[in-house]
Amino acid sequence: MQLKTLVLSAVIAATSAHGLILNTPAEPIVTGEPLEVTFEDQPGDSDFTLLLKNVETGISQALVAVIDPTQESFTITFPCVDAKK
Repeated sequence: MQLKTLVLSAVIAATSAHGLILNTPAEPIVTGEPLEVTFEDQPGDSDFTLLLKNVETGISQALVAVIDPTQESFTITFPCVDAKK
C-alpha cells in the first residue's frame, strides 16, 4: 500500500539550523518496506528528529529521534496502517 499523503519534517534540536538538506526519496514510499532516507549535513548542524505529520489534524509523530547529521542516511520501515473511514 503506497502512502498517499506523507509529510516528513526535520526538526532541528538546536535553536538554529545551519543548512541540513533532507533529500526527496527517489522511489515511492511503500508501507511495510524499508526506505533509505538520505540527507546532507552542513558544518554546525545539530542532531535532529524526523516527524510524520498529519496535515489534517496537525498531530505529529516522531519516526526517528536524535539523528546524528554526520550519518548522512538511515533506513526506516513505515508500518501498515488501515485507513480511517
